[in-house]
Amino acid sequence: MKKVKVLLLKETPGLGKEGEIKEVSRGYAENFLFPQGLARLLDEEVANIIQTRLWKERVQRERKQKEAEEIKKIIENSVVVVKAKAGKEGKIFGSVTAKDLAEAILKQLSIKIDKREIELKENIKRLGSYPYLIRLFGGLKAQGKVVVEEDV
Repeated sequence: MKKVKVLLLKETPGLGKEGEIKEVSRGYAENFLFPQGLARLLDEEVANIIQTRLWKERVQRERKQKEAEEIKKIIENSVVVVKAKAGKEGKIFGSVTAKDLAEAILKQLSIKIDKREIELKENIKRLGSYPYLIRLFGGLKAQGKVVVEEDV
C-alpha cells in the first residue's frame, strides 16, 4: 500500500487539524480527502508555501519577543507617575486602576499596554509608591513601579 503526504485544508476528525502534514494511504487521499476538499497533495509548490509561512511566523515571533524584551527593560528602569485627587492623610478619592496605569504608561513611556496584562499587587487607595507586574509576549514579565502623587 503506497503512502502519500498531504496538507490538511480543514480539521479532519481522527486525522488532524488544519495546516498539519499527514502521511495517509493513496486510496484514502484520492477517494475521500481530495474530493471532500479536506486535503491537498504535498507537492513541491505546497511545501514551498508552507516553508514560507513557517518562516514568516518564526520571524514575527522573534520580532515580538525582541519587542517584549525591550519593553521589559524600559518598564523595569522607569517609574510611572499617576496623579490623583487626595483627601486627608493621603487617602485618594477612588483608587488607581490598571486602566489608569495603562494610560499613564502610554503617556509617559509611549508604550501601549493592554490593561488586562497589568497586575497590581494591591489596591492603590493612598498616595505613595506601589509595585506592579506586566505580562508580556512569550511568558515574559516586567516588574515596574508606580508613584501616586497628589493632583493639585
